Amino acid sequence: MRILLPTDGSDYSKTAAGYVRDLGLRQGDELYVLHALKDFLLPDEVDPARDFIKAGQQGARRMLSEFTAENLHGMAGVKTIVREGEPWREISEAVAELKADLVVMGHRGLGLVSEYIIGGTTRKVVRHAGVSCLVVRNPMPHGRPVRALYCADGSVSAGHAREILEALPYPAGSEVDVLSVVDMDITTMPERYYPGEDISRMMAELREHYRAKAQKVVDSECAMLGKRFGKVTGQIRFGAPDDEIIKAAGELGADLVVMGCREMKGLADVIVGSESMRVLRHISANALIASGPGS
Repeated sequence: MRILLPTDGSDYSKTAAGYVRDLGLRQGDELYVLHALKDFLLPDEVDPARDFIKAGQQGARRMLSEFTAENLHGMAGVKTIVREGEPWREISEAVAELKADLVVMGHRGLGLVSEYIIGGTTRKVVRHAGVSCLVVRNPMPHGRPVRALYCADGSVSAGHAREILEALPYPAGSEVDVLSVVDMDITTMPERYYPGEDISRMMAELREHYRAKAQKVVDSECAMLGKRFGKVTGQIRFGAPDDEIIKAAGELGADLVVMGCREMKGLADVIVGSESMRVLRHISANALIASGPGS
């Protein structure tokens, strides 16, 4: 697996680096640490512009050297990259050039607004880079198994999320809860809105049909994940997927929420945001948002 770890030197990127270090890499995995040196608009009359840029590059390389020594000590074969430009765009271009499989980054960069707000760079990379992203808020848990909530809906993107979860070197004793949410408004409407025996019976049949369909997905995913993880359980919920995922993550005390990314296209994506982005904004856990094949 080829992993890209962007950093701006903030505590958030240090937490992400510590997560990668504690997770460890397998033989053949590659880790690239990237810093994007943001462009500064300098007035024409400033003569030493070239010296300013040169000093910035030197500072960026020094920062990366110190960052890797401090936060990725003991990890062999770590490569560093300095790029110039808008950070989220440079990260996205580096993903394409390196053919990275995963971006690991903190949920914010420099400039704290709120503990749980997702920073602009992180949000844009998740949405536009076309690669799976592990957004890190919290360090790896120590002294207990990792608890992951995997959101399964039978889609290709969700299957890709499961493959990445299986490929990452989490301890064998880690626990996974497979969640499938039945998103069908009619099955959750109070029956008093639909008087009559026939309507009630049809609603019950529809609910059971979609519950059984979701159960097949859960059973299949549990069987596959059971080959990799020590404890795998499953559950089905009815309701709005993002709401139910957020609630389940809190109730389970999940360390990691894993889901596929099915972005909405056009203006709707700007106004509403994808389901995965809404979940990302409202959970306190780390999040693995899979993008790529089928997304």
